[in-house]
Amino acid sequence: GADDVTLDCAGHTVQGEGTGIGIHLDGRRGGTVTGCVVAGFAEGIVLDGTSRSRVTRNTVRENLSQGIRLTSSHKNAV
Repeated sequence: GADDVTLDCAGHTVQGEGTGIGIHLDGRRGGTVTGCVVAGFAEGIVLDGTSRSRVTRNTVRENLSQGIRLTSSHKNAV
């Protein structure tokens, strides 16, 4: 839980079992999520109250509710 952190999955998969959130940036600034395959969750990638972050070069598939969700977030790049 810190600002200005990069999660680079280098093509690896974050796999769920149909519930929860795969990757969650909550109230952060300047985060980067890149190179991830996010599959099998209720929601794949969620930015909540997050600013100046980047979600780039990811594959988000087979999530039950939403692939990528931004809530109360601003100045992000997806």
